[in-house]
Amino acid sequence: MSQEQNITFKSCGSLDHLNCALHGHNWEIPGFELFTLWSFQPKASRVEYILLRRLLITPLIAQFEIEQADIGESTNSPQASQQLSRWLTDCTLNHSQCVSDDGNMWKPSRLLDLGILHEPGPIHLIISEEHFGKTSDREYTTLSHCWGTLDILKLKKDNIEALRKGFEINDLPKSFQDAIKVARYLQIRYMWIDSICIIQDDVDDWRREASKMADVYQHSFCTIAAAGAPDGSYGLFFRRDPGAIKTSVVYPYGANHSGKPYMVIGLEDALIEFIKQPLFRRAWVIQERLLSLRTIHFGNQQLFWECRECIACETIPFGLPLSLCPSPEISVASTALPFLSTFRQRDNFWNNIVDWYSQCLLTFPDDKIIALSGIAAHTERSAPETYGRYLAGLWSNKLPYDLLWEALPRRLMDLDFPKGTEKVHRPPSYRAPSWSWASVDAHIRLPAAYRDPTIYHQTLAVIESTSIT
Repeated sequence: MSQEQNITFKSCGSLDHLNCALHGHNWEIPGFELFTLWSFQPKASRVEYILLRRLLITPLIAQFEIEQADIGESTNSPQASQQLSRWLTDCTLNHSQCVSDDGNMWKPSRLLDLGILHEPGPIHLIISEEHFGKTSDREYTTLSHCWGTLDILKLKKDNIEALRKGFEINDLPKSFQDAIKVARYLQIRYMWIDSICIIQDDVDDWRREASKMADVYQHSFCTIAAAGAPDGSYGLFFRRDPGAIKTSVVYPYGANHSGKPYMVIGLEDALIEFIKQPLFRRAWVIQERLLSLRTIHFGNQQLFWECRECIACETIPFGLPLSLCPSPEISVASTALPFLSTFRQRDNFWNNIVDWYSQCLLTFPDDKIIALSGIAAHTERSAPETYGRYLAGLWSNKLPYDLLWEALPRRLMDLDFPKGTEKVHRPPSYRAPSWSWASVDAHIRLPAAYRDPTIYHQTLAVIESTSIT
């Protein structure tokens, strides 16, 4: 190995141990073999980063061959719709973790009534308590989308009554129209869209409704995500090359194979395409994804499915268990708090969220704290013994560690950021305390604690007193 590609013996040993651990793990997919490939990015006398690539190889499944034989030329094709129905049916029937805690009784303050589904007509803004009464088990969907710079229909003080009387689907941007068509296809009559269900020129209403964001997404039947659309004018559906998303099939010949076809699946290739969708530059989308029971992502090449038990796409339609997701950015649901059994896992959960969130963009930078408030509230309720009290992006039970945050230039999955936004920057106006990572715009890394909170302070100096000058 050349000087430029030098890597220490200790690091090589660590990689070897990790490689063995990967092969030794029970991935819970009978019939699959996991192969790991390492690649190194050298820079001067150090390794800039190490990339893990994994291939899953399994005998070709007959049903899979039938489903992949005719992938449509659009994400709006009948084939794509059929695949969506299969995912939804499997999830609702077989996934015990993908069940609302209260039987769908909770509702947002306002919803859109899409009307009688088999006779589409005007859409009405409704006040949930007036429309349903105190209780109702009627399901609703949520929309996750990029606002962009497009001038879209918004709920304001002066148009509430007009929207309650009804408006046409053509009054909405293309992404909203397509999302309503998907909801109607799913036979779900009610929908929540942030820009039409929160009064945009009423600060008090906005703050009140934003504080309910965790409940809005947690109680939604599913979230429809316009993942491939930079703004509302693009819509949910895109044309694509079907051959580019089909899973590779090989015919290895030899004594052990007898010419039987095998599927070869590059985990990172399909799923990194997923995270590079325009929607995932948006900071708000992190809590929208994390808090949803299930999300249908309409990408610019294919559909992606994400729920609390698996992630799938048209390239990998049978789905993968969350343990195989390449990184927290691919599926934050893979580290959802209810499934984390150890302190270290729970500690890494928040660190991963901050790592990803801090690299995303906000249309309004002052939303830095509130755009994460839904996850923070959920985290505080779910694991109070680990985290303690929420303190502007940090946690009281691990505050000595959290205060050691590091600010770095942004580089989320090699995405191109608007000029200037990738640099470390502190805004001129107050947004959060200076000791909080939320006070700067940068890629934030929190140190891992690795130990139980009851012994945190045994490793740190005791602060006798403090003063501000």
